[in-house]
Amino acid sequence: MKLKYRVNPAQKLPVLKLRLRLIGVVLIALIPSFVLIIVILYNLRTDLILNSEKNVYQISSQISSEQVNIENSTSQLMTALSQVPSIQYIQPESCDRQIQSIISRIPFYLNLAIADSSGNVLCSGVTLPGPINISQNQFFINALNQSVKPNGKYSIYTQLTIGPIVKKETIIMGQKMTFINGLSGVIYASINLNYISGLTKQMAMPQNSFVGIVGSGGTLLYDSSNPQSAMVGGQLFSASQLSPSTLAANDGMFSVDGDDGVSRIYAATPFGSSGHGSIGYVVVGIPAAQVDALPNHDIKLTILGVSIAALAAMLAAWFIGARAFGSIQQKAISDQLTGLLNRSYGLELAEREFKRFQRQEEPLSAMILDLDFFKKVNDTYGHQVGDSLLIAVADAIKEGCRSVDIVMRYGGEEFLIVLPNADRLDATEVAERVRIKVSGISVKAKKSNLIKTTVSVGVAEANPNLESLDQLIANADEALYVAKSNGRNQVRLSP
Repeated sequence: MKLKYRVNPAQKLPVLKLRLRLIGVVLIALIPSFVLIIVILYNLRTDLILNSEKNVYQISSQISSEQVNIENSTSQLMTALSQVPSIQYIQPESCDRQIQSIISRIPFYLNLAIADSSGNVLCSGVTLPGPINISQNQFFINALNQSVKPNGKYSIYTQLTIGPIVKKETIIMGQKMTFINGLSGVIYASINLNYISGLTKQMAMPQNSFVGIVGSGGTLLYDSSNPQSAMVGGQLFSASQLSPSTLAANDGMFSVDGDDGVSRIYAATPFGSSGHGSIGYVVVGIPAAQVDALPNHDIKLTILGVSIAALAAMLAAWFIGARAFGSIQQKAISDQLTGLLNRSYGLELAEREFKRFQRQEEPLSAMILDLDFFKKVNDTYGHQVGDSLLIAVADAIKEGCRSVDIVMRYGGEEFLIVLPNADRLDATEVAERVRIKVSGISVKAKKSNLIKTTVSVGVAEANPNLESLDQLIANADEALYVAKSNGRNQVRLSP
């Protein structure tokens, strides 16, 4: 028969006293922690408010930076297009097909078009409903009057307006060009502003937030929450609030009560360039009440969590709990052992450079490095020594490469480097520098032995016949095979 344990009545009082004493000790021990937690929470509250303001500015800057990138690539595209024979010789059908092909692949373009000096649109990526003349459009007038820059290129004129063909709000970038017959014209690109709406959807924006483009005088030019109402005007801010001196003095931040009665904290960053300064500002605003409510809500939850943990500690006499704060970690982009880019992210960056090479035909090279006899090191001294050697080699590769080079761990003991704006000679120079640096390193192994290594390197330069990044890498790999076959510790260039 199973016996139940019974407490002797004479022992109940000492047991109760012992438990109370333990609870008292826990409470006394927790008091400093409670005080410290309260201090930390109020400091956290301050930090959260500052971080909220910082996030607003980062969102504004991100949109502005994206626009700068688009403007730069558009400028390069228009310069290249103005030199295409079908455009130089004014061949409308061929020109239309070529431009339609471009805008079908690049989603933020509403249209690309070319007009003669009288404003008559000669070719367009969007089918024309009939003869179109843009001679009265301000962007056309200003672009046609642009002078040649010292580098021999024409300046770009940018304007936020309604597209003359697509009839949508757009940023139009116009550049003067010269046809083969010596006559002047204008090539222009219409950029879809709705991509701003796409950017904001990817960001955690509180309800009643505002994202838009505002003119330097404070007039609303574009509202991402209601793109159809863009260009309707409305004085949202004063010119003094958006003056460069005021924004600089307040780190780009200011607070305003909106027409809807909501007080918001705004951040403004310059947007676009007209050749005479920005065409306006990207303005992002989040409700001030929500900025303050977020830390207050977090503090209440934290205090509740700490109270529950204290209650559990008193009941158990030994348990102390604390609420933990966590943060969302970004996708890892580096190789855990060497600290270089991992293969996945490195190839993603390399693919962007290869596409840029295809668009702009700027030099691009790649090289593959392979450690000589690395398996022998692992077999003789163990994988720990092998890992130390890989780390040392990775550091030597980073020292030998340029800051713009994309350096990644490609395989076990293989490394891939993609070199933007580098022809075969430049790449060979970098490869030789890396090879020499690797040959100079050493790591300690068993019995204080110093292990040294060498690398074989295959180099290849991209050419117009290549259809993919994989082909460029394959050419470098073939050159690596030649280097291995001819004695290792050398650089070989693909034919």
